[in-house]
Amino acid sequence: MTAACTAPRHDDEPVPAAPHAVLCRSCTSRMHSGLRILPALHAALTEALDPRRPAGPRGGDGDGLPYNEPAAEAASQIRHDAEHWTMRVLVQRQPGICPVRTVAAQCGWLAGQAEWISFQPWAGDMAGAVAGCRGGALRVLDPVPRSAIAIPPDVNWCPSCEATGSLGAVIAVDERDRRPSLVWCSACERTWDTTQWLRLGQVIVRHRTERQAA
Repeated sequence: MTAACTAPRHDDEPVPAAPHAVLCRSCTSRMHSGLRILPALHAALTEALDPRRPAGPRGGDGDGLPYNEPAAEAASQIRHDAEHWTMRVLVQRQPGICPVRTVAAQCGWLAGQAEWISFQPWAGDMAGAVAGCRGGALRVLDPVPRSAIAIPPDVNWCPSCEATGSLGAVIAVDERDRRPSLVWCSACERTWDTTQWLRLGQVIVRHRTERQAA
């Protein structure tokens, strides 16, 4: 019997894990995407702590104190979890080796290990931690307006889970906003940043062409 995915988001409605793994493919993909996005979110949170920024959701507290406690806590959590899971993987895979101790380097390295991680007994805990860091950062940064983009129905198809009509996109409208512009799938929660948009478009257009020719 296939075991259930151990990611916390499936606690209420269990789904099968991938063969011999402890995460389903969707959760492995979601963890990978989260790790790719966390450095940009961490940078945005850090910028919100800049004392030169104006008061408000992303600046000081309105009393002349250049401190944003929610942003500080969210940034600290990302740093803590990136280091914790990097060391967890290193202990098992490459003892004695430590990548550069920056959030970007650690998250990038972990993203490259996502498939291997999905087979480890603690993978569900890590998937939950990555999702928690991502969600916590976005809750702090959400007050900054963003622009949603409608994706035409004929190309609204997710190559990850093959759902139709599930894709959405959002871009920053404030030049100070350091959050990544994203395309996401509401069905499997896969995300694509701007560096992946060209390839994503090519895959979707090829799928549409093949479907029309069938």
